[in-house]
Amino acid sequence: MRRFALTAVGIIALLAAGHLAAQEEPPAQEQKTQPAAAPMERYLPAKVLFYMKVRDSSALPDYFKKSVVYKIWQEKDIQNIAKEQIDEVKQKIEESFKEFEEESGIKVKDILEVFSGEATFALIDLDVESFDGPGPPKLDFVLTIDPGDKKEQLVKILETAQKAIMEDTGEDGPAPSVEKHRGHKIYNFGDAQVTLSATWLDAKWVLSFNKATLLGIIERYLAKEIPANSLEKDKKFATVYGKCGGGKEEFFFYYDTSSLARRFKESMPTEVGKIFADMGLFDSLVSGYGALIEPDGTSREMSYTLASETHKILDLIGKSKVNTTLYLPTENIILWLSASYDLTAGFNYIMNLLATGMREEGEDLAESLKELEEQLGFKLEEDLIKSLGTSLNIYIMLPQGGGAFPEIALTADIAKSQLIEKTIEKFAEKMGEDLKSVDYQGHKLYYFFIDKFAGKETDIPYLPTFTCAKNMLLAGSSPQVVKRMIGNLEKPLKPTGDIKTALAKVPKDAYQFAFVDTKKAFSYLYNTLLPYMHKKQKDSMPEFLDPANLPPVEVITKHLSYVYSYSTRDAGGSYSEVVSPAGPVGIPLAGVAITAAIAVPNLLESKGAANEAMVIASLRTLCTAQEVFNARFGNYAGGMRALAEKDLIGPELAKGVRGGYIFEMQADGPNKWHSVARPINPGKGKPYFYVDQTGVIRESKTADIGPESPVWGGK
Repeated sequence: MRRFALTAVGIIALLAAGHLAAQEEPPAQEQKTQPAAAPMERYLPAKVLFYMKVRDSSALPDYFKKSVVYKIWQEKDIQNIAKEQIDEVKQKIEESFKEFEEESGIKVKDILEVFSGEATFALIDLDVESFDGPGPPKLDFVLTIDPGDKKEQLVKILETAQKAIMEDTGEDGPAPSVEKHRGHKIYNFGDAQVTLSATWLDAKWVLSFNKATLLGIIERYLAKEIPANSLEKDKKFATVYGKCGGGKEEFFFYYDTSSLARRFKESMPTEVGKIFADMGLFDSLVSGYGALIEPDGTSREMSYTLASETHKILDLIGKSKVNTTLYLPTENIILWLSASYDLTAGFNYIMNLLATGMREEGEDLAESLKELEEQLGFKLEEDLIKSLGTSLNIYIMLPQGGGAFPEIALTADIAKSQLIEKTIEKFAEKMGEDLKSVDYQGHKLYYFFIDKFAGKETDIPYLPTFTCAKNMLLAGSSPQVVKRMIGNLEKPLKPTGDIKTALAKVPKDAYQFAFVDTKKAFSYLYNTLLPYMHKKQKDSMPEFLDPANLPPVEVITKHLSYVYSYSTRDAGGSYSEVVSPAGPVGIPLAGVAITAAIAVPNLLESKGAANEAMVIASLRTLCTAQEVFNARFGNYAGGMRALAEKDLIGPELAKGVRGGYIFEMQADGPNKWHSVARPINPGKGKPYFYVDQTGVIRESKTADIGPESPVWGGK
């Protein structure tokens, strides 16, 4: 946690030209005649692998306050039952902030205040033609902040942070410099490991790890027309963005997953590459995600994935429309999934993924599949999957008459009735007396005790039942569930309530529909399943989840409604939308949080890793140099100066200061030596390193380091 706190301020520090404010005013006046600011995607190059945009970062707190999670969290009853845990979290956050502020000299409150407008983060490919070429990926990061009227405050933060980094590393690095490009001042800064360039575009502070990228951004900014090489003009991006809000969204994420995967293909382990290939991640997979809140408070989360001839995931979608014919009453439904899929393609897709994963564990899918099919008495693909059509419905319902376990039902249309009948005959023959049957309204219902099939006693009180009727396979968790469906075959039920409302808003050409009654689901889990779990696992359940300590369920369910989603497919790709009338369910906020807490801080983390890598490389250089010295002169060198005099190490390492570390080396006799790398600023969580004639590098969090310390990296 501490390191994340430091890296969070570090990335802001790396945004800085430390002396910027002291030397001159931000270039607001020099750009009076420049074009009005446009969305950042107009200025970015087309070769973007990942792009995140928050339209108004100052609105994030309000967005969060509209979320279901926040509304529930604000309930006093909820806070009271977990007061101890809440206080502990608050204390840790306060301690982390305090430590951060003491070490950086920057107030967290000041940092939050400068995020007042559009904020973006982009991962850019610098060499798109060398996907499969040797060497590490050539990537650039571009970060923009619109501080609004807090520009001076941002400048002060940058200045303070740059100074903190210099003190932390103990290196001045290249002197900060200012140059001009077509009327724009470019600020170059950094330290010995990382050099960055930044400029102001109107009110936006734009930072890049590559000056050439920044120059290109300025050129596109000054262009009279939207440049053809901009991200905004990229056909893939334009299509995805148009489907996911097109400027109305609060949050937007863009992923060129296939290009990103191919970028790292050469450095992937073979099996990982195989998994990526099986999932179609190298096959033109481009997608986006947008989220917004309607005036009535309804949250819409939109995603779009571009289609391609080789993209295997989209090939799983069935050609027919979703079949939402109801054979069960809607008032009992907790969850309903209705979909049209190519079940054969889906089966093969899943089998390929399983085969790859099992190979990593030294297992053979074919052998496992053979054992399962022997147990069933039929072939999964040839006898079952190919007998079914493309329409599938799954229901999870409130248990009728009480009970801790929900009822489950499934319907699937039958493409080959004779084949499914033969498959059932094979299964019946294999199960023997363990498979029972009963006649009901002219249909033979097959059922079996789940314990018999599992081969052991279970706590699950299901009696799996199935039958064929009207070219459909009907299955349920009990004979009563299947009987209810049979009773409604001739006259299907009409949707009512929230399901009716949701279905009315789903396009007619949707291939997938999902509905969750979050109020019913939570009430059921809260009042029925939770007490059951507490009884079964009393020793492992947290005390605050004891049913006796919980508030009335209405405290939570009054904030809940329902959530539904649907998917459609057009010539360009697949579109999905998640709708929550009760407000945001938290996914977009989680996306922003993940990007902010991982992607952005890891920009500086790469610098920290570079420092550590430099230390490790230096220690290995010393090991090699000592062995060469010993081979020549019959003993080890007594210090780094002796190695440098024989041209075995460079002058920079010979100075003993590198990457924020001080290197010390001495001989412990003719056949022994050791070296220690100590951080210049030991109070900032940096490890100490040690190496000797064995060549084994060790590390320690304290200055007490030696030949008994843990091996670096646990290797």
